[in-house]
Amino acid sequence: YEWQVYNAKRRKLGSDTKRDGSVTSSSSSLNSSSTNALDTWRGYQIVSQDDILHFVFEEALRAGMTRASIVPYVLEYVRNVTKNFLKLSERMNMFLVELLLKDKRYFELHQFLQYHILLDS
Repeated sequence: YEWQVYNAKRRKLGSDTKRDGSVTSSSSSLNSSSTNALDTWRGYQIVSQDDILHFVFEEALRAGMTRASIVPYVLEYVRNVTKNFLKLSERMNMFLVELLLKDKRYFELHQFLQYHILLDS
């Protein structure tokens, strides 16, 4: 599997991708000074749940999306987080609770709490 990921990255980034996932700076389209400050794991950038919350969901609300239209996307994100056995961040948890409460979706909120999708604290 790692070899498939390596080959896919190599095709995407060009031939300067090393076996360990790092990229040489000669033909990289990324600015090396900006990538040094980012968290990486095996050559991949790590995007935290708080980053997704701030730069995607909250930004979508500020851009004019309604709460009702953004709830399915947040729920899908939460489903993927729990499917991959990750702990949902407290901020993401509170964001979803606030969305459901403001949109008066009490039954869904009850179900998520009952089946331990959302934290009850």
